[in-house]
Amino acid sequence: VAVVIIICTPKPSSIDYTKRMAPYNFTWQPSDSDESSSSSSSSSSSTMLDTILQQAPASSNINSPSSSSNSQSSFGKFVLKEPPPENEVLLRDVLQVFQYCSLHSIVWDSLDVYMNSVGMVGFYFLRPLLFAANSMGIFRRLVIRGDATPLAGEPNPLPTHEFFLAGCLLNPKLEVLEIVANREGGLVTIGDYRALRELLQRTTTLRRLKLDRVTNFEEELICQGLQENKTLRKLSLSFIQADVPDASIANVIQSLNQHPELRYLTITSSGQFGPLSSQALKTLLSSTPCKLKSLSLQGFEFFELDTTSGTLNTDDVLEGIRANRSLRNLLIGDALDGDMFFSKFFRLLGECPWLETLHLWEPNITNEDLEVVLSEQVQRLERSVVIGLGFPVLDNLEKTLSQVLRKHQEIRMEHEGFLGNAAFVHLCQWNWYGRYLMDKPEFPLSMWPVVLERANAKPNVIYEFLKGPAFAARQPYHR
Repeated sequence: VAVVIIICTPKPSSIDYTKRMAPYNFTWQPSDSDESSSSSSSSSSSTMLDTILQQAPASSNINSPSSSSNSQSSFGKFVLKEPPPENEVLLRDVLQVFQYCSLHSIVWDSLDVYMNSVGMVGFYFLRPLLFAANSMGIFRRLVIRGDATPLAGEPNPLPTHEFFLAGCLLNPKLEVLEIVANREGGLVTIGDYRALRELLQRTTTLRRLKLDRVTNFEEELICQGLQENKTLRKLSLSFIQADVPDASIANVIQSLNQHPELRYLTITSSGQFGPLSSQALKTLLSSTPCKLKSLSLQGFEFFELDTTSGTLNTDDVLEGIRANRSLRNLLIGDALDGDMFFSKFFRLLGECPWLETLHLWEPNITNEDLEVVLSEQVQRLERSVVIGLGFPVLDNLEKTLSQVLRKHQEIRMEHEGFLGNAAFVHLCQWNWYGRYLMDKPEFPLSMWPVVLERANAKPNVIYEFLKGPAFAARQPYHR
Protein backbone atom coordinates (compact mmCIF):
# COMPACT_ATOMS: atom_id res chain seq x y z
CA VAL A 1 0.00 0.00 0.00
CA ALA A 2 1.50 3.27 -1.09
CA VAL A 3 0.79 6.32 0.99
CA VAL A 4 1.17 9.69 -0.64
CA ILE A 5 1.52 12.68 1.65
CA ILE A 6 0.96 16.07 0.10
CA ILE A 7 2.17 19.05 2.05
CA CYS A 8 0.73 22.37 0.97
CA THR A 9 2.52 25.52 1.99
CA PRO A 10 0.86 28.90 1.68
CA LYS A 11 2.19 31.38 -0.82
CA PRO A 12 4.44 33.91 0.90
CA SER A 13 2.72 37.20 1.49
CA SER A 14 3.73 40.51 2.94
CA ILE A 15 0.29 40.96 4.52
CA ASP A 16 0.17 40.44 8.27
CA TYR A 17 -3.30 38.92 8.61
CA THR A 18 -3.02 38.59 12.38
CA LYS A 19 -2.40 42.29 12.75
CA ARG A 20 -5.10 43.16 10.24
CA MET A 21 -7.75 41.15 12.08
CA ALA A 22 -6.82 42.24 15.62
CA PRO A 23 -9.29 44.87 16.83
CA TYR A 24 -7.97 48.26 17.80
CA ASN A 25 -8.96 49.26 21.34
CA PHE A 26 -8.73 52.72 22.88
CA THR A 27 -8.87 53.48 26.60
CA TRP A 28 -9.04 56.84 28.34
CA GLN A 29 -8.42 57.13 32.05
CA PRO A 30 -7.31 60.00 34.29
CA SER A 31 -3.57 60.44 34.70
CA ASP A 32 -1.87 61.87 37.74
CA SER A 33 -0.52 64.82 35.81
CA ASP A 34 -3.39 65.82 33.56
CA GLU A 35 -6.92 64.45 33.84
CA SER A 36 -7.83 65.80 30.44
CA SER A 37 -5.16 63.78 28.62
CA SER A 38 -5.48 60.24 27.33
CA SER A 39 -3.64 57.54 29.20
CA SER A 40 -2.37 56.35 25.84
CA SER A 41 -1.44 59.76 24.51
CA SER A 42 2.18 60.61 23.99
CA SER A 43 1.57 64.32 24.43
CA SER A 44 -0.85 66.13 26.70
CA SER A 45 -1.32 68.77 24.00
CA SER A 46 -2.58 66.27 21.42
CA THR A 47 -6.30 65.66 21.17
CA MET A 48 -7.94 62.28 21.61
CA LEU A 49 -8.55 62.12 17.86
CA ASP A 50 -4.85 62.77 17.18
CA THR A 51 -3.92 59.90 19.47
CA ILE A 52 -6.32 57.49 17.79
CA LEU A 53 -5.16 58.48 14.30
CA GLN A 54 -1.55 57.84 15.35
CA GLN A 55 -2.17 54.54 17.12
CA ALA A 56 -4.72 52.82 14.88
CA PRO A 57 -3.14 50.17 12.64
CA ALA A 58 -2.69 51.06 8.99
CA SER A 59 -4.99 48.19 8.00
CA SER A 60 -7.91 49.98 9.68
CA ASN A 61 -7.89 52.70 6.98
CA ILE A 62 -8.92 55.19 9.64
CA ASN A 63 -7.13 57.99 7.82
CA SER A 64 -8.94 57.25 4.57
CA PRO A 65 -11.95 59.44 3.83
CA SER A 66 -13.69 56.49 2.19
CA SER A 67 -13.26 53.66 4.67
CA SER A 68 -14.81 50.46 3.41
CA SER A 69 -17.10 48.22 5.41
CA ASN A 70 -14.26 45.70 5.71
CA SER A 71 -12.34 48.10 7.94
CA GLN A 72 -15.11 48.25 10.52
CA SER A 73 -13.97 45.02 12.18
CA SER A 74 -10.63 46.67 13.04
CA PHE A 75 -12.18 48.68 15.87
CA GLY A 76 -12.88 47.02 19.20
CA LYS A 77 -13.60 48.79 22.48
CA PHE A 78 -13.73 52.51 23.13
CA VAL A 79 -13.36 52.78 26.92
CA LEU A 80 -13.79 55.77 29.22
CA LYS A 81 -12.71 54.95 32.77
CA GLU A 82 -13.96 57.31 35.46
CA PRO A 83 -14.12 60.44 33.28
CA PRO A 84 -14.40 63.62 35.38
CA PRO A 85 -17.90 64.83 34.42
CA GLU A 86 -17.02 68.50 34.88
CA ASN A 87 -14.31 68.27 32.21
CA GLU A 88 -15.84 69.95 29.15
CA VAL A 89 -12.58 69.61 27.19
CA LEU A 90 -12.75 65.84 27.51
CA LEU A 91 -16.39 65.81 26.39
CA ARG A 92 -15.50 67.91 23.37
CA ASP A 93 -12.62 65.59 22.46
CA VAL A 94 -14.83 62.51 22.69
CA LEU A 95 -17.55 64.07 20.54
CA GLN A 96 -14.90 65.05 17.98
CA VAL A 97 -13.84 61.40 17.73
CA PHE A 98 -17.46 60.30 17.36
CA GLN A 99 -18.04 62.81 14.58
CA TYR A 100 -14.91 61.71 12.72
CA CYS A 101 -15.94 58.04 12.97
CA SER A 102 -19.43 58.83 11.71
CA LEU A 103 -18.11 60.75 8.71
CA HIS A 104 -15.70 57.93 7.82
CA SER A 105 -18.17 55.05 8.35
CA ILE A 106 -16.15 53.67 11.26
CA VAL A 107 -18.08 51.39 13.58
CA TRP A 108 -16.72 50.27 16.96
CA ASP A 109 -17.67 47.00 18.61
CA SER A 110 -18.25 48.52 22.03
CA LEU A 111 -18.50 51.74 24.06
CA ASP A 112 -17.69 51.11 27.73
CA VAL A 113 -18.20 53.98 30.19
CA TYR A 114 -17.30 53.66 33.88
CA MET A 115 -18.85 56.56 35.81
CA ASN A 116 -18.07 57.06 39.49
CA SER A 117 -19.97 60.33 39.90
CA VAL A 118 -23.68 60.63 40.65
CA GLY A 119 -26.21 63.43 40.39
CA MET A 120 -26.66 66.24 37.90
CA VAL A 121 -22.97 66.68 37.06
CA GLY A 122 -22.83 63.14 35.70
CA PHE A 123 -26.12 63.65 33.88
CA TYR A 124 -24.85 66.70 31.97
CA PHE A 125 -21.70 64.82 30.88
CA LEU A 126 -23.03 61.37 30.04
CA ARG A 127 -26.35 62.25 28.41
CA PRO A 128 -24.94 64.24 25.44
CA LEU A 129 -22.11 61.71 25.04
CA LEU A 130 -24.50 58.75 24.78
CA PHE A 131 -26.98 60.64 22.62
CA ALA A 132 -24.22 61.43 20.12
CA ALA A 133 -22.89 57.85 20.14
CA ASN A 134 -26.35 56.41 19.49
CA SER A 135 -27.60 58.95 16.98
CA MET A 136 -24.43 58.53 14.89
CA GLY A 137 -24.77 54.72 14.99
CA ILE A 138 -21.08 53.99 15.52
CA PHE A 139 -21.32 51.43 18.37
CA ARG A 140 -22.79 47.94 18.35
CA ARG A 141 -22.51 47.45 22.10
CA LEU A 142 -23.08 49.81 25.02
CA VAL A 143 -21.82 49.01 28.53
CA ILE A 144 -22.74 51.74 31.01
CA ARG A 145 -21.65 51.55 34.64
CA GLY A 146 -23.03 54.33 36.79
CA ASP A 147 -25.74 55.68 39.05
CA ALA A 148 -28.45 58.24 38.27
CA THR A 149 -29.22 58.93 41.93
CA PRO A 150 -29.33 62.72 42.54
CA LEU A 151 -27.23 64.22 45.30
CA ALA A 152 -28.98 65.51 48.39
CA GLY A 153 -30.42 69.00 47.95
CA GLU A 154 -29.92 69.32 44.18
CA PRO A 155 -32.79 69.68 41.67
CA ASN A 156 -33.88 66.39 40.18
CA PRO A 157 -35.16 66.48 36.59
CA LEU A 158 -33.81 62.98 36.07
CA PRO A 159 -36.84 60.72 36.61
CA THR A 160 -38.61 61.69 33.39
CA HIS A 161 -35.46 62.07 31.27
CA GLU A 162 -33.42 59.49 29.40
CA PHE A 163 -29.98 59.15 30.97
CA PHE A 164 -28.20 55.83 30.33
CA LEU A 165 -30.37 55.19 27.27
CA ALA A 166 -30.17 58.66 25.75
CA GLY A 167 -30.71 58.30 22.00
CA CYS A 168 -30.78 54.48 22.05
CA LEU A 169 -33.86 54.43 19.80
CA LEU A 170 -31.80 56.18 17.11
CA ASN A 171 -29.02 53.57 17.00
CA PRO A 172 -29.62 51.22 14.03
CA LYS A 173 -26.64 49.00 14.96
CA LEU A 174 -27.24 48.41 18.68
CA GLU A 175 -26.91 44.68 19.42
CA VAL A 176 -25.90 44.59 23.10
CA LEU A 177 -27.02 46.82 25.99
CA GLU A 178 -25.66 46.44 29.53
CA ILE A 179 -26.53 48.76 32.41
CA VAL A 180 -24.47 47.89 35.48
CA ALA A 181 -24.91 49.80 38.72
CA ASN A 182 -22.24 50.21 41.37
CA ARG A 183 -21.67 47.43 43.90
CA GLU A 184 -24.03 49.16 46.32
CA GLY A 185 -26.66 49.60 43.61
CA GLY A 186 -27.73 52.49 41.41
CA LEU A 187 -30.82 54.25 40.13
CA VAL A 188 -32.16 53.98 36.58
CA THR A 189 -34.55 56.77 35.61
CA ILE A 190 -38.18 56.26 34.61
CA GLY A 191 -37.26 57.92 31.33
CA ASP A 192 -34.67 55.19 30.74
CA TYR A 193 -37.19 52.45 31.47
CA ARG A 194 -39.68 54.01 29.06
CA ALA A 195 -36.98 54.18 26.40
CA LEU A 196 -36.01 50.57 27.12
CA ARG A 197 -39.62 49.43 26.72
CA GLU A 198 -39.87 51.14 23.35
CA LEU A 199 -36.47 49.81 22.30
CA LEU A 200 -37.51 46.23 23.12
CA GLN A 201 -40.74 46.68 21.20
CA ARG A 202 -39.22 48.26 18.09
CA THR A 203 -35.70 46.88 17.72
CA THR A 204 -34.62 44.58 14.94
CA THR A 205 -30.98 44.31 16.08
CA LEU A 206 -30.82 44.02 19.91
CA ARG A 207 -29.60 40.53 20.86
CA ARG A 208 -28.44 40.90 24.48
CA LEU A 209 -29.78 42.84 27.46
CA LYS A 210 -28.31 43.01 30.97
CA LEU A 211 -29.60 44.93 33.99
CA ASP A 212 -27.31 44.42 36.98
CA ARG A 213 -27.67 45.67 40.59
CA VAL A 214 -30.12 48.47 39.78
CA THR A 215 -31.97 49.66 42.89
CA ASN A 216 -35.27 50.33 41.15
CA PHE A 217 -37.05 47.98 38.77
CA GLU A 218 -40.05 49.10 36.73
CA GLU A 219 -41.79 45.76 36.34
CA GLU A 220 -44.69 46.90 34.15
CA LEU A 221 -42.51 48.71 31.62
CA ILE A 222 -40.03 45.83 31.36
CA CYS A 223 -42.74 43.19 31.00
CA GLN A 224 -44.48 45.20 28.27
CA GLY A 225 -41.23 45.44 26.35
CA LEU A 226 -40.32 41.76 26.75
CA GLN A 227 -43.77 40.56 25.70
CA GLU A 228 -43.44 42.27 22.32
CA ASN A 229 -39.74 41.67 21.74
CA LYS A 230 -38.72 39.29 18.95
CA THR A 231 -34.93 39.64 18.86
CA LEU A 232 -33.32 38.99 22.28
CA ARG A 233 -31.20 35.85 22.53
CA LYS A 234 -29.63 36.56 25.92
CA LEU A 235 -31.26 38.18 28.96
CA SER A 236 -29.60 38.75 32.35
CA LEU A 237 -31.45 40.35 35.28
CA SER A 238 -30.00 40.88 38.76
CA PHE A 239 -32.40 41.90 41.55
CA ILE A 240 -29.96 41.68 44.45
CA GLN A 241 -30.11 45.43 45.18
CA ALA A 242 -33.78 46.01 44.32
CA ASP A 243 -36.94 45.48 46.35
CA VAL A 244 -38.54 43.06 43.89
CA PRO A 245 -41.04 40.51 45.29
CA ASP A 246 -41.63 36.96 44.11
CA ALA A 247 -44.75 38.03 42.16
CA SER A 248 -42.75 40.56 40.11
CA ILE A 249 -40.10 37.99 39.17
CA ALA A 250 -42.92 35.64 38.16
CA ASN A 251 -44.42 38.32 35.91
CA VAL A 252 -41.07 38.89 34.19
CA ILE A 253 -40.69 35.16 33.54
CA GLN A 254 -44.27 34.92 32.24
CA SER A 255 -43.58 37.73 29.78
CA LEU A 256 -41.06 35.39 28.08
CA ASN A 257 -43.44 32.46 27.53
CA GLN A 258 -43.96 33.20 23.83
CA HIS A 259 -40.52 34.58 23.04
CA PRO A 260 -39.31 33.10 19.75
CA GLU A 261 -35.54 33.66 20.05
CA LEU A 262 -34.42 33.64 23.71
CA ARG A 263 -31.60 31.12 24.25
CA TYR A 264 -29.85 32.27 27.48
CA LEU A 265 -31.60 33.41 30.66
CA THR A 266 -29.94 34.46 33.93
CA ILE A 267 -31.88 35.61 37.01
CA THR A 268 -30.08 36.54 40.22
CA SER A 269 -31.94 37.35 43.42
CA SER A 270 -31.23 37.88 47.10
CA GLY A 271 -33.98 35.75 48.56
CA GLN A 272 -36.81 36.99 46.31
CA PHE A 273 -37.62 33.65 44.65
CA GLY A 274 -40.76 31.89 45.84
CA PRO A 275 -43.75 29.73 44.82
CA LEU A 276 -44.97 32.13 42.12
CA SER A 277 -41.63 32.39 40.33
CA SER A 278 -41.20 28.60 40.70
CA GLN A 279 -44.52 27.97 38.95
CA ALA A 280 -43.68 30.57 36.29
CA LEU A 281 -40.37 28.81 35.57
CA LYS A 282 -42.10 25.46 35.20
CA THR A 283 -44.59 26.98 32.76
CA LEU A 284 -41.83 28.68 30.74
CA LEU A 285 -39.72 25.53 30.46
CA SER A 286 -42.77 23.44 29.55
CA SER A 287 -44.04 25.83 26.88
CA THR A 288 -43.75 24.77 23.25
CA PRO A 289 -42.07 28.00 22.01
CA CYS A 290 -39.30 27.72 24.66
CA LYS A 291 -35.88 27.42 23.00
CA LEU A 292 -33.68 28.06 26.03
CA LYS A 293 -30.23 26.48 25.82
CA SER A 294 -28.84 27.87 29.06
CA LEU A 295 -30.63 28.68 32.33
CA SER A 296 -28.93 30.25 35.35
CA LEU A 297 -30.85 30.77 38.61
CA GLN A 298 -28.76 32.29 41.37
CA GLY A 299 -29.96 33.14 44.84
CA PHE A 300 -26.65 34.59 45.90
CA GLU A 301 -23.81 36.81 44.75
CA PHE A 302 -20.35 35.39 45.50
CA PHE A 303 -21.70 33.61 48.60
CA GLU A 304 -22.15 36.98 50.31
CA LEU A 305 -25.88 37.07 50.89
CA ASP A 306 -28.16 35.05 53.13
CA THR A 307 -30.88 33.91 50.78
CA THR A 308 -32.80 31.51 52.98
CA SER A 309 -35.82 33.84 53.03
CA GLY A 310 -36.90 32.93 49.50
CA THR A 311 -36.14 29.86 47.40
CA LEU A 312 -37.43 28.00 44.37
CA ASN A 313 -39.61 24.92 44.67
CA THR A 314 -37.29 22.08 43.64
CA ASP A 315 -40.09 19.85 42.33
CA ASP A 316 -41.41 22.63 40.06
CA VAL A 317 -37.96 23.21 38.60
CA LEU A 318 -37.39 19.50 38.00
CA GLU A 319 -40.81 19.07 36.39
CA GLY A 320 -40.21 21.99 34.05
CA ILE A 321 -36.81 20.68 32.95
CA ARG A 322 -38.21 17.20 32.29
CA ALA A 323 -40.81 18.70 29.96
CA ASN A 324 -38.22 20.78 28.13
CA ARG A 325 -36.25 19.54 25.11
CA SER A 326 -33.92 22.44 24.31
CA LEU A 327 -31.99 23.05 27.57
CA ARG A 328 -28.30 22.11 27.41
CA ASN A 329 -26.75 23.96 30.37
CA LEU A 330 -28.22 24.44 33.84
CA LEU A 331 -26.80 26.44 36.74
CA ILE A 332 -28.59 26.72 40.08
CA GLY A 333 -26.87 28.40 43.01
CA ASP A 334 -28.23 28.63 46.55
CA ALA A 335 -31.76 28.98 45.22
CA LEU A 336 -33.55 25.67 46.00
CA ASP A 337 -35.67 24.53 48.90
CA GLY A 338 -35.55 21.07 50.45
CA ASP A 339 -32.61 18.65 50.44
CA MET A 340 -31.08 15.70 48.54
CA PHE A 341 -30.34 18.02 45.61
CA PHE A 342 -27.46 16.10 44.07
CA SER A 343 -29.22 12.73 43.81
CA LYS A 344 -32.41 14.33 42.44
CA PHE A 345 -30.57 16.24 39.72
CA PHE A 346 -28.28 13.31 38.91
CA ARG A 347 -31.37 11.23 38.18
CA LEU A 348 -32.61 14.14 36.07
CA LEU A 349 -29.46 13.86 33.93
CA GLY A 350 -30.42 10.27 33.17
CA GLU A 351 -33.96 11.28 32.23
CA CYS A 352 -32.87 14.25 30.09
CA PRO A 353 -30.09 13.09 27.73
CA TRP A 354 -29.94 16.52 26.09
CA LEU A 355 -28.51 18.13 29.26
CA GLU A 356 -24.74 18.56 28.90
CA THR A 357 -23.67 20.55 31.98
CA LEU A 358 -25.04 20.87 35.49
CA HIS A 359 -23.69 23.43 37.96
CA LEU A 360 -25.30 22.83 41.34
CA TRP A 361 -23.90 25.44 43.69
CA GLU A 362 -26.09 24.46 46.60
CA PRO A 363 -24.41 24.55 50.02
CA ASN A 364 -26.64 21.88 51.61
CA ILE A 365 -25.37 18.85 49.68
CA THR A 366 -24.61 16.07 52.20
CA ASN A 367 -22.88 12.69 52.41
CA GLU A 368 -26.30 11.02 52.57
CA ASP A 369 -27.22 12.73 49.32
CA LEU A 370 -24.07 11.45 47.58
CA GLU A 371 -24.51 7.94 48.97
CA VAL A 372 -27.81 7.67 47.10
CA VAL A 373 -25.86 8.08 43.85
CA LEU A 374 -23.48 5.34 45.02
CA SER A 375 -26.36 2.90 45.54
CA GLU A 376 -27.22 0.21 43.04
CA GLN A 377 -30.49 1.97 42.25
CA VAL A 378 -28.72 4.78 40.38
CA GLN A 379 -27.30 3.59 37.08
CA ARG A 380 -24.39 5.06 35.18
CA LEU A 381 -25.17 7.63 32.52
CA GLU A 382 -24.76 6.70 28.87
CA ARG A 383 -22.75 9.84 28.15
CA SER A 384 -20.24 12.16 29.80
CA VAL A 385 -21.59 15.19 31.65
CA VAL A 386 -19.91 18.21 33.19
CA ILE A 387 -20.89 18.78 36.83
CA GLY A 388 -19.83 21.72 38.96
CA LEU A 389 -20.19 21.94 42.74
CA GLY A 390 -19.19 24.70 45.13
CA PHE A 391 -15.64 24.49 46.48
CA PRO A 392 -16.89 24.22 50.11
CA VAL A 393 -18.77 21.06 49.08
CA LEU A 394 -15.67 19.65 47.37
CA ASP A 395 -13.66 20.34 50.53
CA ASN A 396 -16.14 18.90 53.02
CA LEU A 397 -17.30 15.83 51.06
CA GLU A 398 -14.05 14.92 49.32
CA LYS A 399 -14.02 11.27 50.48
CA THR A 400 -17.56 10.44 49.34
CA LEU A 401 -17.16 12.43 46.13
CA SER A 402 -14.08 10.36 45.32
CA GLN A 403 -16.20 7.21 45.54
CA VAL A 404 -18.81 8.80 43.28
CA LEU A 405 -16.18 9.70 40.68
CA ARG A 406 -14.72 6.18 40.74
CA LYS A 407 -18.12 4.61 40.18
CA HIS A 408 -19.40 7.19 37.72
CA GLN A 409 -16.47 7.71 35.39
CA GLU A 410 -18.78 9.66 33.08
CA ILE A 411 -18.85 12.58 35.55
CA ARG A 412 -16.44 15.32 34.49
CA MET A 413 -16.16 17.27 37.73
CA GLU A 414 -15.10 20.89 37.34
CA HIS A 415 -12.01 21.49 39.47
CA GLU A 416 -10.27 24.49 37.90
CA GLY A 417 -8.77 26.55 40.73
CA PHE A 418 -9.59 24.00 43.43
CA LEU A 419 -6.66 23.65 45.84
CA GLY A 420 -7.82 20.65 47.85
CA ASN A 421 -6.34 17.19 48.27
CA ALA A 422 -3.97 16.32 45.40
CA ALA A 423 -5.32 12.77 45.06
CA PHE A 424 -8.87 14.07 44.67
CA VAL A 425 -7.79 16.65 42.09
CA HIS A 426 -5.96 13.89 40.20
CA LEU A 427 -9.13 11.78 40.19
CA CYS A 428 -11.07 14.75 38.82
CA GLN A 429 -8.49 15.14 36.07
CA TRP A 430 -8.60 11.45 35.25
CA ASN A 431 -12.36 11.57 34.70
CA TRP A 432 -12.22 14.95 32.98
CA TYR A 433 -9.86 13.77 30.25
CA GLY A 434 -11.84 10.74 29.18
CA ARG A 435 -11.57 7.84 31.60
CA TYR A 436 -15.15 6.80 30.80
CA LEU A 437 -14.08 6.17 27.20
CA MET A 438 -11.79 3.32 28.23
CA ASP A 439 -13.49 1.49 31.07
CA LYS A 440 -14.19 -1.54 28.86
CA PRO A 441 -11.57 -4.07 27.64
CA GLU A 442 -12.83 -3.72 24.07
CA PHE A 443 -11.92 -0.05 23.95
CA PRO A 444 -10.81 0.47 20.31
CA LEU A 445 -7.30 1.71 19.62
CA SER A 446 -8.75 4.17 17.10
CA MET A 447 -10.15 6.17 20.03
CA TRP A 448 -6.74 6.78 21.60
CA PRO A 449 -6.12 10.03 19.68
CA VAL A 450 -9.26 11.47 21.29
CA VAL A 451 -8.11 10.54 24.77
CA LEU A 452 -4.54 11.78 24.28
CA GLU A 453 -5.79 15.04 22.81
CA ARG A 454 -7.94 15.64 25.89
CA ALA A 455 -5.11 14.74 28.24
CA ASN A 456 -2.53 16.88 26.44
CA ALA A 457 0.07 18.38 28.80
CA LYS A 458 -1.25 16.22 31.67
CA PRO A 459 1.46 13.51 31.98
CA ASN A 460 0.08 12.07 35.23
CA VAL A 461 -3.28 11.45 33.55
CA ILE A 462 -1.66 9.83 30.51
CA TYR A 463 0.35 7.59 32.85
CA GLU A 464 -2.83 6.31 34.50
CA PHE A 465 -4.37 5.58 31.12
CA LEU A 466 -1.28 3.66 29.99
CA LYS A 467 -1.03 1.76 33.27
CA GLY A 468 -4.64 0.64 33.11
CA PRO A 469 -6.70 0.57 29.93
CA ALA A 470 -3.88 0.44 27.37
CA PHE A 471 -2.03 -2.57 28.77
CA ALA A 472 -3.69 -4.23 31.74
CA ALA A 473 -7.15 -4.14 30.22
CA ARG A 474 -5.91 -6.47 27.47
CA GLN A 475 -5.66 -9.25 30.03
CA PRO A 476 -7.46 -10.08 33.29
CA TYR A 477 -6.74 -7.20 35.61
CA HIS A 478 -7.69 -6.64 39.22
CA ARG A 479 -7.00 -3.53 41.27
